[in-house]
Amino acid sequence: MKYIILAAILAAGLSASGQIKPGYFPEDVTSGDNGLRCYCKPGVRNKSRSKGIELSYSYFGSGAYKAEDTLLSMPLTEFSNFSYLDFSIKAPLLNKDNFKILLSYSYLTEAYNIERFGPDFSPVFQELDDSKLKSTTLGAIIAKPLDEFHYLAFRFRLASNGNYPGLGRFFEDRYAIYKLSGVYVIKPSDDLEWGLGLAYSKSFRRNSLAPFLLLNRNFSEKWGVESIFPANAYLRYNLSPDDIFLFGAEYDSQSYRILMPGPNNGTADFAMNHSEFLVSARAEHKFADWFWGNLKFGYRFNFSTDFESKSPETTSFNVDPSNAFFLQAGLFLSPPDRLKGD
Repeated sequence: MKYIILAAILAAGLSASGQIKPGYFPEDVTSGDNGLRCYCKPGVRNKSRSKGIELSYSYFGSGAYKAEDTLLSMPLTEFSNFSYLDFSIKAPLLNKDNFKILLSYSYLTEAYNIERFGPDFSPVFQELDDSKLKSTTLGAIIAKPLDEFHYLAFRFRLASNGNYPGLGRFFEDRYAIYKLSGVYVIKPSDDLEWGLGLAYSKSFRRNSLAPFLLLNRNFSEKWGVESIFPANAYLRYNLSPDDIFLFGAEYDSQSYRILMPGPNNGTADFAMNHSEFLVSARAEHKFADWFWGNLKFGYRFNFSTDFESKSPETTSFNVDPSNAFFLQAGLFLSPPDRLKGD
């Protein structure tokens, strides 16, 4: 329960501070970054489900882009909604008791529905309205148990993020984001594991290196906590083997390279980043062997959305999107416990 209290305090602080992004959050963290804990046998009992193949849709409510540190003229640019469509797949390449390798692929699109364009930076918002922002990612997850009570896990990802046509631009530095993370985990029992790790990111915006703490613990057959500080913390309730509920908070961030027609027949080039803090409740339900669904809803506290100029003809600017409620629904395949050995 103390983790939920901590999340509530953080959320209140973010709301009161005008959504200024805390400096201790690493760059380009996403809610999917906690996948390290799901694919090595140590784990903890009753944890939330591993996802082999997943398709999900997220819907975020309306709002406006308010002034952050850039003066804006009235009327402000307003959006009626924006949405994510996310597909991901993870498959084992090597699956031995003492060494596991999984390969992963994901494809995410962000779509914005701009309802009214203000007088400032309207061509940029018009580009958001007209095109989809894409994130295509290739990755690998490696888990190496050291003995009965310790293991190592690593994750590498190469992402291609932007408003490009097609499915990806992996070998163009303009769009590429490289991420590498590793964690050393101690598991004294089936109900507790904790570890220390480092996450490194190199992108068209900047390079970053940040530590993190993994903590997964069961308090009883029904209650437990799943967390990777400072990215997320969730309280888990196992109603039954087929129904799992999670309550908590997470930090999320995404960067995109945006190219569009510029002045004097040139090209406008921006590196866009949005980041947010989400407080939510999530339910996972098993419909049949392998076949699960999840439903997630909550409130999203938005930090500033930054448009960093990458060409001489453009000007950097930051805006502050309104906070909003959100809803996410998805379906996924998860191997039965009898096959995973956990």
